[in-house]
Amino acid sequence: MPSMPDPEAKKELGRASWKYFHTLLARFPDDPTEEQRSKLASFIQLYAELYPCGAVSYTHLTLPTKLEV
Repeated sequence: MPSMPDPEAKKELGRASWKYFHTLLARFPDDPTEEQRSKLASFIQLYAELYPCGAVSYTHLTLPTKLEV
């Protein structure tokens, strides 16, 4: 995905994504089933790959590797 040329749109997307993920994870079960864990992991991976800003997508995809998560 290419980087977003409009800095305001990039900021707005970032704020919306941040709010969405915090809401999702706040509501995620404390003791998830294996299926729930797997679905969340797949969702986060796909979300990072398909994120509309290439620079942010790249960071989301490479950061876990750098942190050895």
